[in-house]
Formats: sequence, structure tokens, C-alpha cells
Amino acid sequence: MILVEPGESFPLTLTLEDGKTDRFPRAQMLDETGSPLGSPVDLTHRLNGTYTGTATAPATAGQFPVNFTVYDDAGHTTVSPRYGRTDETVVVASLASTAADVWDVLRTASVVPGSFGEAVKVLFGVAGKSNYRIDLMVYDPNGFLSSARLRVFPDAATAAASTKDAVAAEGEIATITLTGSPDGTFSVLPSTVLGIGP
Repeated sequence: MILVEPGESFPLTLTLEDGKTDRFPRAQMLDETGSPLGSPVDLTHRLNGTYTGTATAPATAGQFPVNFTVYDDAGHTTVSPRYGRTDETVVVASLASTAADVWDVLRTASVVPGSFGEAVKVLFGVAGKSNYRIDLMVYDPNGFLSSARLRVFPDAATAAASTKDAVAAEGEIATITLTGSPDGTFSVLPSTVLGIGP
């Protein structure tokens, strides 16, 4: 399978198992009905029976078969009986659009506990504009923070409406407990997901 952008030029490669260097392979892309799409591409010998050429992807997305046929003559009139037809599939898709679609699914649809989507929501909530509240802070006798609770909300309005030190859930997408040690470092306990909103 070859993955390309619409209208992009891409290489085609065919290697003859017997290493013959005096053949004339040609590739033809087909549309969804099996009809030729564009002009055939003549492949040129490069090394040890490997032939290459350059094709151009259609402007529309889809899957397109490419048939490779080996000829005995430069005029492409005599199909070589020694080689069978070889097929390849070219998938034409906007990679930027595909990447954006995958990201959207990971970010919005996959938000079950422990998923990548949940982690992204939590990180965006903390990195967002006031989408979190830190409360239940406990200090040691020297005045150093020894533990706290980080609650991440889906948006700044929900965070602002939340109550400091609340016991009941108030729309958090995650609650994280931070604990400190005498050397001043903090550890993060696993997230407890209270509710995931869109």
C-alpha cells in the first residue's frame, strides 16, 4: 500500500525476481470501476532488476489499484509470459485532515478512565485558563505544603463555580492528590475520574 496526498507525485517500484535488466515494465492506475486512470507510467531499470517510475495521485481521495505489467519490447506490445501481473494499492487521503480526525477522536471520544483522551483532557484542563482548583492544602510544622488536591474542570466557569474544600463532586473531570516529602519534592497519586463531560 502506498499512502499519498491528493495530486502528489510518488514513486512506483517493481523488482523482477530473476533480476532481468532488459524488460519494459509499465504501471497503470485504475479508477473504482477498473478503467485506466491517467496515462500509464513506464518504469526504468535502476539496479539488479529493480525498475522505478513516478506517478501522480488523483485529486480526489480514494483507493486506487495500480497494475504492473512486464513487456518484452520497448513498444509495450508483447506481454512477457515469464511474469504475472503485479498489483499495488494507492490510498489517496489528505494526511493533515486524517491526522486532525484521529486527534479529535483521541481527544474527545476516547475519554474513558486511563485513556489517552482522559490524559489530554486533564492536561488541557490544568494548562487551560483557570480550569482547575487546588484545595485541601495541608502544611507540615515548618510551613511547607505536604499535600493538596488538584481538581480539573472542563472549563473555567465550572472551576470558578466550584467550592473550595468541597467533599462532593462538582463537575470535575479528574481529581489528583499531590503529596509532598520532607525534601520538597511532590508525588502524584493516580487520578480519580469523577465524571467526563464533552
